[in-house]
Amino acid sequence: MLNKKYILLFILILGFGLRLINLNQSFWLDEAITALQTRYSINHYVTNFAPTDFHPPLYYFLIKLWSLAVPINEITLRLPSIIFGTLSIIIVFLIVDHLFPKTQAALLAAILTATAPLHLYYSQEARMYILALFFSSLSALFFLKLRLNKSKKLQVGFILSTASMISTHYLTLIILPVFVLCSKNYRRTIIHLILSLSILIPWLPTFLKQLSNGFQTAPTFWGNILGRPTLKNLLLIPVKFLLGRVSINNNTIYALAVIPLILFYSFLFYQAFKKHSLKTKFFFAWLIIPTVLAFIISFIFPVLSYFRLIFILPAIYILAAIGYSALKPSPVKTASLSILIFTNLISSYLYLSIPKFQRENWRQAISYTESKASKHSFAIFAFPKPFAPWQWYQTNQTTTLTTKTLLTTTNTDLNTLFQPALSADTVFVFEYLMDLSDPNRLVLQWFKENGFSKIEQKDFHGVGFIHIYQKSPKFALN
Repeated sequence: MLNKKYILLFILILGFGLRLINLNQSFWLDEAITALQTRYSINHYVTNFAPTDFHPPLYYFLIKLWSLAVPINEITLRLPSIIFGTLSIIIVFLIVDHLFPKTQAALLAAILTATAPLHLYYSQEARMYILALFFSSLSALFFLKLRLNKSKKLQVGFILSTASMISTHYLTLIILPVFVLCSKNYRRTIIHLILSLSILIPWLPTFLKQLSNGFQTAPTFWGNILGRPTLKNLLLIPVKFLLGRVSINNNTIYALAVIPLILFYSFLFYQAFKKHSLKTKFFFAWLIIPTVLAFIISFIFPVLSYFRLIFILPAIYILAAIGYSALKPSPVKTASLSILIFTNLISSYLYLSIPKFQRENWRQAISYTESKASKHSFAIFAFPKPFAPWQWYQTNQTTTLTTKTLLTTTNTDLNTLFQPALSADTVFVFEYLMDLSDPNRLVLQWFKENGFSKIEQKDFHGVGFIHIYQKSPKFALN
C-alpha cells in the first residue's frame, strides 16, 4: 500500500489545483473592500477604516504586507487564502492521524477537506474566513497534542495559534469554552487562553469603537444581513457546510436532496461516537458549542451566518472520516465512501462551472456602464458612498452621486443630493442593495418625476439591475 505521505501529497496537489480553477472571478463587495485597503497605509487602516469595520487586524496586516510584494488583482489577492486553505488540509490530516494513526481516517478527512465545496469557495475568497479556519484547526492540533505532551513548544504553539485565530476573526472566541471543557488541566488551559487574549490588549480601544458601531447597526434592517437568530439561518449552517454555495430554487427538491445527506452524516457521526466516544468528544464540542453560542449571541448582536462559523467546518469532516473508519467492511461502507466523495465533487463542480453560484460580477457591470457613459453621465447609488467594487474597478471617473444615508426615506433630500444630475445626458442607477437601503425605490421614482425616461435595464449576476435613464426631450429643451 502507498505510504500515507505520498497519498497526502496527491491530496494536497488536488486541493490546490481545484482552488486555482476560475480564480479570476470579479471581486464582490467585501473582497473589493479588502482590495481597497491595499492602496492605503497600515496607519490609515488603523485610524480610519478599522473603527468602522468589525474585524480584527491580522488578516488586513497580512494582506497589506502581501500587496507590497506583488501587484494586486483578482488572482494575487486571493492567493493567500488558497495557500492557507491548502495548509489547513494538512492540519486536518495531522489532527486525525494524531488520534487514529493506524487507520485511514486521516487521509479521508484530508480528501474531504480538499474537495469540500464551502472550504473551496472560501479558499478562493479574499477575506479572513479561511485564515480563521486555518488557525482554529492549528490551535486544535496543539491543544490535542498538549493532552499527552506538556512540552514548552506545544504550549507556545497553542498560545500563538489561538491568539492568531482571535486576531483574525472575533467570532472564534466562542471556541474557547471548548478548550476549557475538554481540557485535562483546566488551570493550565485557562492560563494559556488568557495569554492568548492578552496579545489583543493594544487593540482593545479599536475593538470598543467597533463594538459601539456594531450595536448601533444591529437593531436596524442591516442586522438581517449580519445574521439574526432565525430557524432559517440555523438550518442553513449544516446545509451550506455540506453543499457549499450551490442551491436549488425549488425548495421541495432542495429539501429532498439535503435531508437525506444530513441524515447520512448523522449516521456517520453516530458511528464515530459509538466506537470512539472519548476521542470524539472534542470534535462534537467543536461543532456544537460554537453553533449554540452563536445562536444565543445573535439575540444581542446578529452573527448567525454560516460563513462566519466556517472555522468549525473541519469538525464535520473529521467526525465523518472517523465514523466511516468505524464501519466494518460491507456494501454500506463502500456506499458511504462513494456518497462522501461524490457529494463534495459534484457540489464543487457545480460551483466552479456555473456562474450563478459564483461571485457578484461587478467587473462586467462597471465595464458595461463605462462603455455607455460620457463625460456628462452620472452613476447613482442608494448608499452613503459608491460601493467598494465601483471604487476599485472604475477607470473613466464617471461622476457619482449617492443618497448619503443607509436608508432612503421621504425625509431624504433627494432634490438637493441629485440636483447635479439634472444636467446629465445619461444616468446609471444601480439597484444593488436597494431592498435594504431604498425598499420603496424612491431614487428610481425621483428620476421618473424629474424628466428622465428609462431607455435600458441591464441585469448582472449578483449586482442586480442597472437602470439607464436619459432626459426626456421636452425636459431637455427646458
